[in-house]
Amino acid sequence: MHSTIGRDGGRRHQFVALDGLRGIAALAVAIYHVPAFVGGTVMSSAYLAVDLFFCISGFVLFHAYADRLRKGMGIGAFLLRRIVRLYPLYLVSGLSALAYVLLLGEESNLQGHGLVSFVANLLLFPLPLEWSLSDDLFPLNFVAWSILLEIGASLGFAAFSAAFLDPRRTRWTMAAAAVPMLFAGLHYGQLNLGVSAGQMPGGMARALFAFCAGIAIAHVGPVRWRPSFPLLCAFTLAVLAVDVSGGARTVYDLTVAMLVCPLLVLLGAGCRTGKEESRIAVLLGRSSYPVYIFQVPFAAFAGKALGAWDVHASPMLGLAFVGGLFLFALAVERHVERPLRSSLSARVFGIARRAVPAMVAPQS
Repeated sequence: MHSTIGRDGGRRHQFVALDGLRGIAALAVAIYHVPAFVGGTVMSSAYLAVDLFFCISGFVLFHAYADRLRKGMGIGAFLLRRIVRLYPLYLVSGLSALAYVLLLGEESNLQGHGLVSFVANLLLFPLPLEWSLSDDLFPLNFVAWSILLEIGASLGFAAFSAAFLDPRRTRWTMAAAAVPMLFAGLHYGQLNLGVSAGQMPGGMARALFAFCAGIAIAHVGPVRWRPSFPLLCAFTLAVLAVDVSGGARTVYDLTVAMLVCPLLVLLGAGCRTGKEESRIAVLLGRSSYPVYIFQVPFAAFAGKALGAWDVHASPMLGLAFVGGLFLFALAVERHVERPLRSSLSARVFGIARRAVPAMVAPQS
């Protein structure tokens, strides 16, 4: 899974550094979600990686599909390609989570319409558990809210392609999208929004602005200054590790989501990588979607095993979790995702699998 984009009858775009940034950010999100492994919350701002994912997605999809949409590609054909790209692995991760619930979870998970909610989640339909206090839209795999919004943003891109293919209209759309984004940040005091029903409008505002920003950056093109790839990765991790609270949290989240994330995409698009750096970046990119979408069931099974072995939380355990998830994700990408996508592409489109833009999204 990497951002090498084959355009119909055109040249190929390679955004290797963006692969690396996406992979680094996905791992940061995963470690943020397992304080029980580490012994406390680390990467305290990692939920802002979701805004980076959406921004990369808008950028990459523009490069992948702008010419095809200009040539008359229909919304249905576009949406089908996005579903083939995103849904199969999502379904596998959901089935893994459901297996945990049925085999190792607590009976209370199936109270009321619990099983109905889980089955709905498998179909990417949000349905909170009626007895849950968290009001999560996707109790089976809570990060799925961002997958749903990723598909929704993609659909909006295709439906309003006439506007998004025009640089000026794209900028105006991004400016308009900034209004609900600012409102969400000021209203909630932070941008860790989207996972629950009450916060979904905030999540939609995040997806809309970041996706528009990514498309706007695609119109601009790469900048002349080309930072080193390790420096860009270190800066990304530093941004996601900052821990602030109160009013500073509101300012920080809005600044990162609306300024820093687009800047990272702009710099990453033009970043040159050496041979070894490219190999690392590609591996990170290939692991990013499996890391993101499997982090919940992987953590659940790992937590159960560690509980049985009476292993205590520690920073080393957190590093082991990240390393294990990364290796697991690479295996899933090679032996599950790629074969599934190749088979579906051949059946649905009658073609061998091409390199297509990676999803993005992670939550928080």
